[in-house]
Amino acid sequence: MSLTGHPNCRRTPDTGKFIIAADTEAVCLPNEEQIHTWVKEMDAALTSGIPSELIAQYCADNPESALVPRLMEFGTNAQATISARKLSEIDYKSLEKQNFHNFLADHGYRLKAPFASWELGVFQASTGTWINRESGMYTAGAVGSPARKQDNFNHVYIADAGNDTVPEWFWNSLDVWHVRHKGITAFPFIFKHLREYGERKVQLMS
Repeated sequence: MSLTGHPNCRRTPDTGKFIIAADTEAVCLPNEEQIHTWVKEMDAALTSGIPSELIAQYCADNPESALVPRLMEFGTNAQATISARKLSEIDYKSLEKQNFHNFLADHGYRLKAPFASWELGVFQASTGTWINRESGMYTAGAVGSPARKQDNFNHVYIADAGNDTVPEWFWNSLDVWHVRHKGITAFPFIFKHLREYGERKVQLMS
């Protein structure tokens, strides 16, 4: 294959030189340490159960919460502790339910964690972006919509200009990303454009 047909190859028009962005096949991993901590906390809470008085305290502090009737029912049928598995059936989707689970976690009984939260979650590294000019590296997502599955974690790419320094205009071009479904997909927009241009040229030649 010629360099001009390479989807991640960029030719400098004024010099005729090439910059190749190669996939190192290294992937960006989530925050494994935080995941381990949260899972240990959840295991501990599931084993010990939740003190009934803690649930009563939440209900007293949040009388307007829509969760109160359900929680009071749990408390009525329990002794000193309430089954953590029953309480874990309350999901972590709405803000109100998140506040409830955060209250439990603050008191040492974590049943849920913000794994998917962009601000507090642990998967940003697998779908986020970074550029390191000094090392010549940057990250880009897999083809298709962004996902938090290992086979779709962002890959680390390295830009190679041979004996020359990768020019600043190349790094600046990476600031423009192709966005789909509020997330980064295949690669920086410049490479999306080049891939589509290359596919178009092949179609015209066939």
